[in-house]
Amino acid sequence: NFAAFCAWRDRADTHERRTLLVSVVFVLKEIDRAFLVQYWRLEPQSRLLQFLDLISDCMVAFEYRPHVPISRVDSLSVPANGSMATAPTPGTTDGAELSMSGIGNKVSREGVLATECSLVVLDVLEDFMATFHETLHGGGELMERVSGLLLTFLRNTQSNELLDCLFASLRAFAVNFKSVLFDTRNELCRSLCQELLLYCNLRDTPVRTQAAVLFYLLAKRNWQETGSMDCLKIQATMALSQLVSAKKLQGDTSMLEESLWLVPDYAVHDYAMPVFDLALNLPRSQQSDAHFSSMKA
Repeated sequence: NFAAFCAWRDRADTHERRTLLVSVVFVLKEIDRAFLVQYWRLEPQSRLLQFLDLISDCMVAFEYRPHVPISRVDSLSVPANGSMATAPTPGTTDGAELSMSGIGNKVSREGVLATECSLVVLDVLEDFMATFHETLHGGGELMERVSGLLLTFLRNTQSNELLDCLFASLRAFAVNFKSVLFDTRNELCRSLCQELLLYCNLRDTPVRTQAAVLFYLLAKRNWQETGSMDCLKIQATMALSQLVSAKKLQGDTSMLEESLWLVPDYAVHDYAMPVFDLALNLPRSQQSDAHFSSMKA
């Protein structure tokens, strides 16, 4: 009974949820995918939506936190003053060094576990999209849940290993579901643009480059689907305005400007694409929005 599970999930503590959900991830990793696909095909849409909610819970429960040992953090004997010092053990390094070493190992294990769980969820989601390719083309609640999962991946903290796979999945999504992506009746394109703009402003060069490449691919698919890039330009500009208004994008945006200058540069080397000025418009819009916000203040 999924309702009973949701009720338990809401009242259970973090350790209890993670203990159950890591078992779910293990089953998903080890199960024969042909059997899983057969199960999906026999279930009504309501059950498929519940399955997507379940793997979303798995992803959120094991969000990547590179500096925080999440599992059983209460088991660490940390004094009230926050000091990790303990009595030295004869014949070894002092207790403080051992404690910090233990925490470091725990953090490392947590990072590996979080990455592994997210990779399993993403892999299962890829199989789900391939299985229901035709159904998802029609949009609807199933597509909303799938796209919501991909956006949650982007919004959560992720390891670089997971981000490489995630951006590859998003590029495939942009190719396979471009008609849904640029459907003006939903806000998927704008939501995706918001997350990409934030990634484009990171100092991590490889991640910024992947975000810029995906932005270019969106522009290309928009042009192939509609004969113009008006949809992407409008949605990206609105997304930028919302980020500035919400103060999610402020201060130094030089990384964003540098990233977006790459987008039309890719078009120069792609003879199937017209040259466009997306990277020129967005930074000016950001400056205008920031100026407008300061005038209102």
